[in-house]
Amino acid sequence: MVDEPNTSPPQFQPPQIPHAPPTVPGEIGLPYSEQGRGTRVIGILMIVFGSLSILSNLCGVIQQLVLPRLMSQFGSASAQGAMQSQFQAMGAYSVPMAVLGMIQVGVGALCLVGGVQLLKKNWKGIVLARVWGVLKILLAFISTGVGLAMSRAMTNQMMSQSGSAGVPANMGSFMMISQIVGAIIGFLVAVALPIVVLVWFSRAKIQREVDEWR
Repeated sequence: MVDEPNTSPPQFQPPQIPHAPPTVPGEIGLPYSEQGRGTRVIGILMIVFGSLSILSNLCGVIQQLVLPRLMSQFGSASAQGAMQSQFQAMGAYSVPMAVLGMIQVGVGALCLVGGVQLLKKNWKGIVLARVWGVLKILLAFISTGVGLAMSRAMTNQMMSQSGSAGVPANMGSFMMISQIVGAIIGFLVAVALPIVVLVWFSRAKIQREVDEWR
């Protein structure tokens, strides 16, 4: 018996639809190589700023302690007569400024060590970075206030001596305004990185990331 050929039409096969990407809302994870890049950048910045803070504040301490004595010993008689009161005003603030400078050196060392620990992915670096950020902001307020007080005392001494030398009467006000503007700019520069550090490590995503360092 011969089998009859199959003459039924072929069945329709629907095309295969590729899998769609997930549509559940959520945070898209970065590749492993991209994780921690922002924290590494902050660590590098802390190392740079910590090193510069140590060097600059050490120079500032030496200047506050040595410069008035050198000028009083080796300055000419005319220079001493014209600048003696200004150096006296500076000398009145030399000890507070020197103490603040030494504290800034210690805070700069804290910043340096914290940056190194961040690059090593040590969770202690997070603690050091946060402590440094708070201390740096507090010291910025104190240093700005003391610096403005010293600048005002020196300006008053200079204007009292040069009042009869043809100096305009509004020169003192102009100098004080310029000192205030400079102090505000210096304060903003000083607190910029600490604020960035505190905000960065307060983010939930970064906290989850650094929890893996423990």
